[in-house]
Amino acid sequence: MMAFCPRRHPLAAKSEITPADLEGVRLIHLGPRDGARMQIESAFGSRGNSLQWAFEVHQSVTAIRLVAAGAGITISPMFAADSVRDADVVAVPLTHPRLTN
Repeated sequence: MMAFCPRRHPLAAKSEITPADLEGVRLIHLGPRDGARMQIESAFGSRGNSLQWAFEVHQSVTAIRLVAAGAGITISPMFAADSVRDADVVAVPLTHPRLTN
């Protein structure tokens, strides 16, 4: 999984992001039927309840466009990086033992 961040966000400069890094950060969530979301919720467990989910969208591309607009950070599979053509978005690996790409 990757965390997609606005280029100017402090987390964009990290070599990897942990779930703890995401606390207090505005996040963009994928829809409840999205496989990536189910994996994130399972991996984060109760910590997911303490995250600040600001938006919910149905496609990774939409989430990444919101990231480019500065609305927050999204977590998506690595393949979503292929859709990033915006120089204002940086993909940083999200490290968690229960998350895969």
